[in-house]
Amino acid sequence: MIRLLAGAVMGALFVAAMGLAWYQSRRQADPCLERCGPGTACQLGECRPSAPAVEAPAPTPLPAFATTPPPRIVRHPRRPAAHPDAGVTLAAEDLRVGREGDDLDRGATQLDFANRQGKSELEQSDLDAVFEPRRPAIERCVADAAGDAPIPWHAELAFRVEASGEVRGVRVEAAHLLLAHGLTPCVRTLVEPLRFARSGRSTLARYAIDVK
Repeated sequence: MIRLLAGAVMGALFVAAMGLAWYQSRRQADPCLERCGPGTACQLGECRPSAPAVEAPAPTPLPAFATTPPPRIVRHPRRPAAHPDAGVTLAAEDLRVGREGDDLDRGATQLDFANRQGKSELEQSDLDAVFEPRRPAIERCVADAAGDAPIPWHAELAFRVEASGEVRGVRVEAAHLLLAHGLTPCVRTLVEPLRFARSGRSTLARYAIDVK
């Protein structure tokens, strides 16, 4: 009987020890043993109001870098402005007469004795019949080279026509402003393709071009 009672006591003590150990482990894991309700938190074994959640500040947007516009390209006119009232002043160098092109003095009167079928020499009417239809285009060359300078312009054009009727040299005399702005190459492209009647000698042709 005594042994039976002693066994019961020992069993009770064992169960109590196990329960205490379990309680201590729960206590360490949760000191408040899940007694804290919503809005509270277990701190040092007591349920205390929890601190309100602090929202992280929204990220500050990076400032947009200002786009620098490309530099404005200012194109300066290469010729005087358009209207006479604009006060355009031409320098003396612009009006100085110069000469560009080929040397037309050499061989201008050389005879072509091998040619017996054409005229002995070209007359002015023969030259005009071929040149005059091209005059408006040549005048446009002068006008384009002059730009908007409000004064009349004068140019002297000379070219040599060989006995074969082909043009073999072009010379232009005009103000330096016209020559500097491409008058000679413009005229050359119009005159060199001209074809005249065959003759017994080369002929030097001269024409005045006036543009107002």
